[in-house]
Amino acid sequence: MESDASRCSRDGVTGTIDLSGPAADLTGRLHHLPCCIKQTGPCSVSDYFKPKPTGVVIDGVVVEEAAFRGRKLDGATIPIPDGYCGFVLEKNSNENISSGETNHWRARSKFRSITYWNHDSLPSRDDEFMRLFHWFSVANALHKSVLTDGLESSTNVDESIFDKQVGLDKSSKSNVKKSIEDYPAEIVENSLL
Repeated sequence: MESDASRCSRDGVTGTIDLSGPAADLTGRLHHLPCCIKQTGPCSVSDYFKPKPTGVVIDGVVVEEAAFRGRKLDGATIPIPDGYCGFVLEKNSNENISSGETNHWRARSKFRSITYWNHDSLPSRDDEFMRLFHWFSVANALHKSVLTDGLESSTNVDESIFDKQVGLDKSSKSNVKKSIEDYPAEIVENSLL
């Protein structure tokens, strides 16, 4: 019998995420700490964890400070970009084995901002956590609708590259207008490398 780990690495893991149910709003109360807390269950966090503003701004990031178990933390609250929402998910114990799903998750809460904390450095735009937010602009660019006009202008390649490879001089170049489709494929491929 093969183990779950080997099956997952070969076949991947499938499942569902249910975002339709009621979810508490944790905006302004969600923190990403630079440590692992091995505790499951309720805790009166607000009695002990009390962030406060410092008045310091670095790279446009407003710095906050707090302490956790006597260790100073510096952090920043980051808004989730427009059009997106963060969710805290909980794994359902009622797994639907008959349909082949191995995981079923449901939203417990949602958030529009998150505060991340550093232990040994001030927050900045170069932090690993902050760089995660660059993927939103990458995702937007990849999934953005492209108009035909925009597509044509992005495929125009600098003709001087082709001129050098096919040996056009200034006098013959002025009378010749060529598009990328007029050149042999090997010239196009070599010039784009």
